[in-house]
Amino acid sequence: TGPFKLEYWKPLDEISAVRFDDYWRDEPMWEGGPSGPAYYDRVIEKTVNEWGTRFAMFQAGDIDWNYVPKQYVDQIDPLVAEECDYKTEECTPVSAGGLFRRYKGMPDTGSVDFFFVMDIPQESSYIGSGQLDGGGIPSDFFADPNVRKAFSACFDYDTYIAEVEKGEALARNGPIIWDMIGHDPEDPPTPAYDPAACEAYFKTSDVDHDGVPAGEDEDDVWETGFYMMLAYNLGNDQRRVAAEMLKAGIEAVNERFTIDILALPWPAYLKQYQATYIPLYRIGWGEDYHHPHNWVQPFLSSAGAYGAALGLPEDLQNQIDTMI
Repeated sequence: TGPFKLEYWKPLDEISAVRFDDYWRDEPMWEGGPSGPAYYDRVIEKTVNEWGTRFAMFQAGDIDWNYVPKQYVDQIDPLVAEECDYKTEECTPVSAGGLFRRYKGMPDTGSVDFFFVMDIPQESSYIGSGQLDGGGIPSDFFADPNVRKAFSACFDYDTYIAEVEKGEALARNGPIIWDMIGHDPEDPPTPAYDPAACEAYFKTSDVDHDGVPAGEDEDDVWETGFYMMLAYNLGNDQRRVAAEMLKAGIEAVNERFTIDILALPWPAYLKQYQATYIPLYRIGWGEDYHHPHNWVQPFLSSAGAYGAALGLPEDLQNQIDTMI
């Protein structure tokens, strides 16, 4: 039913689509929009995981469009011929010897987020002793909202956005993305890096459930400390740096706090987070369709891609499912 049809598919290598001359749409959906058979007779999408190989192909003109991870954009910048406005398509010359056309500031409907698991199986190898004894964390460590707020306040969002995302990202304040119906830019407030607030939240928490704030309780997290492991998928430098920044922020507020970071191959990472073994993990979402349901359902529903692995209390999960 589309303007292209499948020609062939070589799994993990490439997929080819050819123009479908009998494409049914002969009138554009909007003024100036596309209609009729596609402009190109063939489109081939190749899977080339290694950046150096992909970059060499790009420089040689063997590929027309290339995914550039943020950590490599500095290699591309000296080779930019034109800087273009994605709205007007107007381009400004940058370098006479350049090879590429660059569009900056284009909106993206994707995100990468940290997820807290509120009910971690005791057999998880990421929670140390599994107890609040300085050598681990209990299964319900992140069920305490003040612990979650502490972790949130100990992450340096501005530095991460400036240095890792090259200034092209926004801090999120909820599951619905910016500028989409249902998103409120002020409620809750956008999170911010605040070590003093991080410390205060830890001291206000009650991880041992005895009704005494941790800052006044020698048997609670502020005095006992904790140990846990943070995992990320191997080869993803942005997630590695995010984990390292969170570790640094948390450990800086209390010398008794210890976080180790573990790199896992992608298949293992998926299995571990889906089994709710990883107490705090980071993963991305690219929307399937542009509607707020495609954000709240995956993130918070009991049947969601990530919501199903949060370990939310049953009464809270039922309430959220009803709201969705």
